Amino acid sequence: MKRDSYLAAISFGKLFAISWFAIFAASIASSMLAKPPPPPPHPQLVIKKGVVASNNPNAVFTPPLTPSGKWKPFGTSCPRFNGTITSSMLSGLVDSNASGLAAGNTVTFVIAIRNIGTAPAYDVELREIFPLDEVDRPACFAISTPFCVRLGNATAMPFTSAIAGFGRTRLKLTNPIAGANSLGTDTVIITFNAQLISPTKMDCCENKTELIHYAAQLNGPDLVNGSTSAAYHDTARVCVKRSYR
Repeated sequence: MKRDSYLAAISFGKLFAISWFAIFAASIASSMLAKPPPPPPHPQLVIKKGVVASNNPNAVFTPPLTPSGKWKPFGTSCPRFNGTITSSMLSGLVDSNASGLAAGNTVTFVIAIRNIGTAPAYDVELREIFPLDEVDRPACFAISTPFCVRLGNATAMPFTSAIAGFGRTRLKLTNPIAGANSLGTDTVIITFNAQLISPTKMDCCENKTELIHYAAQLNGPDLVNGSTSAAYHDTARVCVKRSYR
């Protein structure tokens, strides 16, 4: 009798151990197979700023504009680029400063806003800042042509603009910017001409752009929210050749 009880206890222990191990293994397998839910679609904007043309044929663009021929010559009408500009082209097309200029020359600035997120960006608003000459000039530049605002595929992007204080202009895009794609609709290209005021007291002047607002839905919460992230601001520099001063 004792032997039978002993054998029964051993069998029950083995069964319990096997059952517990099976449950434990199933739990581990389930946790390994379970994947966290994907994040909800959301927009994510970055901006770039550069100089792309000048009425001075001796202007030097650093780094060189690539691919060459994408920007139209100075003085041409909107849009200022040929074909389509996709987000993959921006590092070579929208990152140059200009030097070798004379006071009184005019340059073309470009701002590129790219949506690298997975959903449209609404209520996109940015601020153009023309720096003050701390000696005796109100600003280094005077805007000489209206803003030209296009998608990367050259489609017009409606916008509004307003003076936002001394030396500052605000632009707000009327339509959303599409999520990341290779068609050019995830990128907005803004160009305008500005004249270097004569005579300038500084060798170089910078023009700065700040992204100050965008949302995941129309009238939604501000996703910039005062952030100073490098993705939300950029500058372009124009330098005067000393012999021209």
